Amino acid sequence: MSRICFLVSLFVWGLLGSNAVKAQPGGVITPEESYEEEQRVKEAERLQMEVAPLPFIPSAPVPIQYSVEETVELYKNTYKNKLERVPLDYAPVREADVMWQKRIWQSIPTNAYLNIHFSNPYTPLVDLLLEIAKEEEVQLFMDDRFTIPLTFEELEKNLGTRQTIVVTDPITFEEVEMTVENDFNWESITKYRIKEDWIFDAKHSRMSVRVLGIAPVRKMYNTEGVYLGEHPICWFYYPQIRTYLAQHETINPYSPVMPVPWDVVFDMRLFRSHIYKESNVKNERITDQYMGLDALIEAERVKHKIFEFEQYLWEK
Repeated sequence: MSRICFLVSLFVWGLLGSNAVKAQPGGVITPEESYEEEQRVKEAERLQMEVAPLPFIPSAPVPIQYSVEETVELYKNTYKNKLERVPLDYAPVREADVMWQKRIWQSIPTNAYLNIHFSNPYTPLVDLLLEIAKEEEVQLFMDDRFTIPLTFEELEKNLGTRQTIVVTDPITFEEVEMTVENDFNWESITKYRIKEDWIFDAKHSRMSVRVLGIAPVRKMYNTEGVYLGEHPICWFYYPQIRTYLAQHETINPYSPVMPVPWDVVFDMRLFRSHIYKESNVKNERITDQYMGLDALIEAERVKHKIFEFEQYLWEK
């Protein structure tokens, strides 16, 4: 290949040299001869490009081939690393640096698009919470003040539902009532309630959020199928289960290809919610004073008031 390139180069330089000789003073070149010389030069350049070596293009990296045993070991190590993962500690806030604080209760509907990870059929949050309550030594509570303890055995009794149905006796052909016990279904969870503190740190001049509790909420019916309203099955103290939530991942609503731990979901506010209660003297909810659209407007007013508090501090 190098020899061919050398010969073609000599041929090209020969043509250029002959053209230069004819172009010397005293030489006469007709238009036909000039056109022929240009065509020879172009042809020589074309031949040189055809035989010239192509530029080096690095090939794509060859994927690493793992055996079955190596693949299994790789997944074991990955799962082990997840189980050993611990959440990041919160930035310390001294009580003397707390310039302003507001306690808020929010509701997270599972049917919202940005809350699809709460109702993911592969990793529903309620199944993870019940697994943590069963296998780990965490304390459950019946109220959001974390004063009434609840055991997991008592919770299991309340998870199942009872329904009274009318069946026909195959012997007497008479209609009789029968009570049927249904197992717990994670799809019955329609909302999640969270209790949190919004704190303004005067030392660092920033607003921070501390989640205190989580409660799965489901719709309640009596034995006759009459709707009784929504009721939380129990309350989990978030600082106690935060380490276990960091060891399990879920889909990211903003980037489905990058899963995130559950503690990041709550700490980074990767969900959509609305306020249904704020700290007040009478311990009343927003729905106790407002109904329908007025309740939603009041919830947005409370949220906007928190946002404006931080912004006005910088303006002043």
